[in-house]
Amino acid sequence: AVGRAIVRDPACFLFDEPLSNLDAKLRVEMRAELKRLHRRLNTTTIYVTHDQEEAMTLGDRVVVMSDGLIQQADAPLNIYNGPVNRFVAGFLGTPPMNFIDGQLVGRDGGVFFEAKGDVSVRLEGQKAELAAGHVGQPVVFGVRPEGLFFKANEHANNEAQTMEFHVDVVEPLGDTIDVYLSAPASEKRAVARVKAQKIEEQTKYRMFIDMNKCHFFETGEYGVNITLAQNAVAAK
Repeated sequence: AVGRAIVRDPACFLFDEPLSNLDAKLRVEMRAELKRLHRRLNTTTIYVTHDQEEAMTLGDRVVVMSDGLIQQADAPLNIYNGPVNRFVAGFLGTPPMNFIDGQLVGRDGGVFFEAKGDVSVRLEGQKAELAAGHVGQPVVFGVRPEGLFFKANEHANNEAQTMEFHVDVVEPLGDTIDVYLSAPASEKRAVARVKAQKIEEQTKYRMFIDMNKCHFFETGEYGVNITLAQNAVAAK
């Protein structure tokens, strides 16, 4: 079908989930082949997919839609690193972003996110400045799986930016592992994607947080990202 379309030299290609019926290995191969074709033909291509990896790897510009409305349109990495609302944040990324309900509190001259189970995470820099206007309000804390670490490192080393979790399940993926976490006292659940290492199941760990992988949202499915600078400018 692609070949028949190419020989007509169209002004635009329209793809509607073309790889959905392929097995995993062939899907990856065809994804790369479609990207090669696009570069060679240099023809505008509109590609519809529910697969986040396809959107991230194939798109020069990604449009995230929900209920017929555009939620965000931008370059793939811009959307991944700066989701405008909670829906977009949870839609892009595998495993998806972790969400924890809580509130912002002002104390000791700073801004903190607090949740049930003695959770207290200090905000710093621009995030603290942008969130300051929401102190005293309920918010949703979002952190990417790759933003959680079992040990302090160059990305996350502040004791004031940690959370205690119980390790439920460890899934080895080769050079990385997915670790499923819970905190029974607060009903929090999360998943961390970290470098392959020995992690004991049914054990408690204090997880270090990379605040660059974190966002704070207003409550609700489409809660606005209050720690995204462009949202703050738009609000003004």
